Amino acid sequence: MDSKDVLTYIKSDESILVTLALLGHVFSIIYFHNTSYCLIFSLAILVLYFVLSKKKNKKQLFFTMMHYSFWSTLIESYIIYKCNNKCLKYSCNSSGINIPYWLFITYHFFVLGVLHFYKIFGLYFNHS
Repeated sequence: MDSKDVLTYIKSDESILVTLALLGHVFSIIYFHNTSYCLIFSLAILVLYFVLSKKKNKKQLFFTMMHYSFWSTLIESYIIYKCNNKCLKYSCNSSGINIPYWLFITYHFFVLGVLHFYKIFGLYFNHS
């Protein structure tokens, strides 16, 4: 383990940007979850992340996020539908689906967070 590599990455511009994006999205959910501002604010954070990020694989990241978000949203909505809202129910359902619109963007942030921690643990265990 080389903790210097982990600390160097955690202090990097990309790591700070990811952390701020994730925290901004959490803030958006906490304060705006019952309004359309949650979707707007979270989408703005995601766009800002892509504009400011220096990653070379942005297209790959974007399509991974879209793929994961599409299937996660579809499956979660279907499970809620099949359970007749007995297993899970959102208080701010969106028209036509059983989940709030902002959840689609939340899954994008899940992907971003998972890849961020994957990188950190890869450095920690010296496998990156």
